[in-house]
Amino acid sequence: MARSVIIGAGIAGLTAGYTLQRLGESNPPLVVEKNPFAGGLASTMEWQGCRMDLGPHRIYTVYPHAKELIHSLVGDDLVVCKRTSQIFLSGKWLDYPPRVGELISRLGPLVGLRLFFSALSGRLQYVMHRISRKSTHSYGEYLQHRFGKALRGMIFDPFALKVYREEPDDLDEMVARVRLASQGLFSTLWEALTGRRTSAVKSFLYPRNGIGLISARLAERIQSHDGEVLLSHKVTKIRHTGGLVRSVEIEDDDGMRIQVDSSRVISTIPLAVLVELLEPKPPLPVKAAADSLTYADSFLVYTLVNRQPLTNNCWMYFPGEETIFTRVYELYHFCPELVPEGMSCLCAEIPARPTDPVQYVDDTELMDRVWDGFKRTGMAQGAERVDQVVLKVPYAYPIYRLGYRQELQQVLDYLSGFGNLISTGRHGLFHYNNSDHSMEMGRLAAEYAFHFPDQSQLVCQKGRV
Repeated sequence: MARSVIIGAGIAGLTAGYTLQRLGESNPPLVVEKNPFAGGLASTMEWQGCRMDLGPHRIYTVYPHAKELIHSLVGDDLVVCKRTSQIFLSGKWLDYPPRVGELISRLGPLVGLRLFFSALSGRLQYVMHRISRKSTHSYGEYLQHRFGKALRGMIFDPFALKVYREEPDDLDEMVARVRLASQGLFSTLWEALTGRRTSAVKSFLYPRNGIGLISARLAERIQSHDGEVLLSHKVTKIRHTGGLVRSVEIEDDDGMRIQVDSSRVISTIPLAVLVELLEPKPPLPVKAAADSLTYADSFLVYTLVNRQPLTNNCWMYFPGEETIFTRVYELYHFCPELVPEGMSCLCAEIPARPTDPVQYVDDTELMDRVWDGFKRTGMAQGAERVDQVVLKVPYAYPIYRLGYRQELQQVLDYLSGFGNLISTGRHGLFHYNNSDHSMEMGRLAAEYAFHFPDQSQLVCQKGRV
């Protein structure tokens, strides 16, 4: 019996499996996940009475299908959260996104003037680029045109070096496009003058028991209609002939292997991993292009403290070198039920390339350095750490180096030659996005695989967000 095989039980893969069932797939889909839990990056772990997401998540979507599905899954468990965030800059705490008045009052009028004239110069450069029809390609140039060289050097360049370990001018502008809400310093100025702040989300929804509740409910729905979600199983081969995937080889934790005949395959795993699984192997240039699409891992250090709450923020950002981490979120502000009474838990995020020294630091040292960062920034004032734990998240951030678009397109063009293989989701399309975007990607992949199998890869590229 040939059936649809979905590789990866993250939120994109689970949504794809659920969508195929909803469309009336004749044979129940099989979702294969190498981890012992479903959800991927949209998972929630339990530790010391805390329910911890793998990094901060929020539900604020413009996609009607994703919104409808989320509410049907966890509507009764959603709570409204006020979005509060700050950035630790030059030894001071500032609201983020920055308010112009606060920048001037906290950093001084001379700094404010320098930021203003620098932004004006950057905007003039942008106008000249448009007149001469020159395109912007790099992260650094994109930000300089919108914020000016001064603010770029103060916030964005240090952040890029800290997260991606790449020079800002060696990164593609896509880094800024997918990670920044504000369109520039002058947009921020206009919002300050008019009192209308439109560039930042003021509130969001969040599942009471963690983002993993959505993934768990999706898995339950798939299984309740005879579909399968195989955890602790990994795909070892994807066999194809004549432009079609014929079967998928799957291995469990004990090394036992089974072969599943496949009518179609939807993959949500990293492209380099997918290409390596293909049998016969793809041409060497395709493999080289896939291998060049690199990621930063993320070390998440969770710290349980004896004070509730420890801060007033959901998110906090740290572009400077005084801390090892780039971002911290406090679970209590997403939902107080995520932490034990009288305590709070903070998650510090430390991005790392595969060759970065932090990859070889033991957990005890990593935890001590995080707590030291809390003390340096004043976050730990009046609190004691009760316990800490470290989790590593591989493939956390795609690294958009200049030239990556051509390499990505080369891989996707090759995969589009398969009539029944689709790569989608955050990893499958090498695209940084949020959970609702991944759900939309999974839905699109399943719908087009079901209705238009020969066009699936092309349409899902266009449907990428």
